Amino acid sequence: LPPVLAFVSCFVGLMLGCGLGYILGRRFGEPLLARMATPERRGALSDLFSRHGVGIVAVCRPIPMLAELSIVMAGSASAPLIPFLAASTAANAAVAAVYVALGSQVSDTATFLAAFAAACL
Repeated sequence: LPPVLAFVSCFVGLMLGCGLGYILGRRFGEPLLARMATPERRGALSDLFSRHGVGIVAVCRPIPMLAELSIVMAGSASAPLIPFLAASTAANAAVAAVYVALGSQVSDTATFLAAFAAACL
């Protein structure tokens, strides 16, 4: 794909994933957490997202598994939607730009590792 189209498709996919994860967290997160964590642990997670929710989402976006977990946890903790969207939009734009830039420059098996390392930086 041309770089602009690649960026748009990557960014839209990341945003759709964030939206779906947030909705699933809002709908099913609390019942699942109630089965897997003590009330104290759930309270600690809720407090963490109340204080740093959107920051956690932004920092975790380029990291596989943590990206998805942070999105679902933000929904489960009922993080405010507008700050959540702002943080995930900015983080997803950065991640998509890095992936597209590296993908256009690197064409061997090191592509994923280079993109991952650059996104983390």
